[in-house]
Amino acid sequence: MAATKRTRRTSDGCPGYEALYRKPARSTRGGPLFNAFPYPTKISPEAIALFIAAHTAPGATVLDGFAGSGSTGLAAILCGQPTDQMRQDAERRGLNVRWGARRAVLYELGVLGAFVADVLCNPPDPAEFGDAAERLLSDVHHQWAWLYGTDDPDGNDGEIRYVVWSDLLRCPKCRKHVSLWDACVSRGPANISGTFRCPHCRAEAAVDSVFRVRETVADDLLGNKRLTRRRVPAWVYGETNGKTWSRPAIVADQRKAQEIEQAARPGVAPLQQVPWGDLYRSGYHEGITHLHHFYTRRNLLAFSALWNATTRFPERLQPALRFWLLSYNAAHSTLMTRVVAKKGQDDLVVTSAQPGVLYISGLPVEKNIFAGVRRKIGTMQRAFAMVHSHEKLVEVRNASCLQLDLPDESVDYVFTDPPFGGNIPYAEVNFINEAWLGQLTDATEE
Repeated sequence: MAATKRTRRTSDGCPGYEALYRKPARSTRGGPLFNAFPYPTKISPEAIALFIAAHTAPGATVLDGFAGSGSTGLAAILCGQPTDQMRQDAERRGLNVRWGARRAVLYELGVLGAFVADVLCNPPDPAEFGDAAERLLSDVHHQWAWLYGTDDPDGNDGEIRYVVWSDLLRCPKCRKHVSLWDACVSRGPANISGTFRCPHCRAEAAVDSVFRVRETVADDLLGNKRLTRRRVPAWVYGETNGKTWSRPAIVADQRKAQEIEQAARPGVAPLQQVPWGDLYRSGYHEGITHLHHFYTRRNLLAFSALWNATTRFPERLQPALRFWLLSYNAAHSTLMTRVVAKKGQDDLVVTSAQPGVLYISGLPVEKNIFAGVRRKIGTMQRAFAMVHSHEKLVEVRNASCLQLDLPDESVDYVFTDPPFGGNIPYAEVNFINEAWLGQLTDATEE
């Protein structure tokens, strides 16, 4: 975190602002604004707001040249609507700040970061957004709810919450095909072993040394065939009449997956080739050459239907509706979603995609997208309510800060968190969401 002040406005800083630098700033990783959208290396806007309020007067213009997902812009707005915690932090540090909204100009090279920043800093009316999101989800769910239909352990109609899929491995001794789940996973307590144990011949080997089974599959979107890892449903978690349950995958689950493969093509899914770079791994990325290869067919159909439905709403609401869908997309809707074994847990814990990479585990999770985005509507409304204003206070520019198109003497304060250079290839990490937006980041200056 770095803060730089224009010297000509030193007199506008609150008395004793040097106290800000005596202790680390309180930065939380929670709350509606932080949780609205996952983005690498975010800083909580409430922490940034304290620096802005301590160094500037209301109405000042703040510049962030490496804006990311827009935390500095949010902070400028929060100066006019400080939370109780922000007021307490200022008082605790002895800062007599003048609360009041500041303006912000944000430069962000990344397409996704600029999109997220613009929507979150200039959101629609929270109630109007909530109504639109509920209607969109209801309409799409009515048509596509069958995708997540399944049988519960008693044979009754249930709904999938999520399915754990598993790579298939070939036993080095008996040569039979065994799922990674059957060979390495145990429940009660939960454990994912690094040792492959064949349930047929009892042979053991380091799991990384065991051959992953591959298969050639038809790709109806590209009109060709590709070689990829073979995966099968391993364990199903569902809900029936409000009661949750889980069971091993059965033949019907495999048949349902095959039925979905034959369903209508997802017409709006972008046929975008992956711009592989630093994050490509020849093992778990084998056969993944285009965007749609990151999804199961079920989730590709579900997300495509939701995305297409955003066009039915007024243009002023479409960016926020897409923001809502993308907030769940890459982190939860793709094969990058994972299960982990935590100490003291009887069952595996489902988590999101690993941040900062495009990792696909041998046990990818297929979540119910409709249920997931439904849970995010409230978070979005609360986030939008915190910063909604009838006045546009934040200007977001999807451009490099190497060439600032700003008048001289127009900036009062600079707050920026410079990027992590070669540690995080943002353009590659953000590819999945940017492909749906229809524009990829030009990483030439990244």
